[in-house]
Amino acid sequence: MRLLDPPRDLLTHGGKLRGRMRGARTWDRHLAERYEQLLTRSRGVRLVELTRDQLRAAAQLRAVTGVKTPDALQLTAALGAGCKTFVTNDRRLPPVPGLRVLQLSSYIIGR
Repeated sequence: MRLLDPPRDLLTHGGKLRGRMRGARTWDRHLAERYEQLLTRSRGVRLVELTRDQLRAAAQLRAVTGVKTPDALQLTAALGAGCKTFVTNDRRLPPVPGLRVLQLSSYIIGR
């Protein structure tokens, strides 16, 4: 499993490199490739492998908080990488000790 891990903070764009589902739940390969290029070619972004212990920690986080598996994996990766802040648009993420969850929509002017 590979997830984002910039040097200081974790910024997730919609969170997952999963592509967008359309209509009858078909895979949008072109969009997935564009996301992958964005994530792998952006300066200051690097992909990291998750350890078995991190996978277990993500499963535990999911069990305790009810957060979805992809979110649990990303939050665990951020903590493991020493990130202090997790930037997202997902208001459903629970508070995670040791990690400040920053909602981008809170900083949009005019809201």
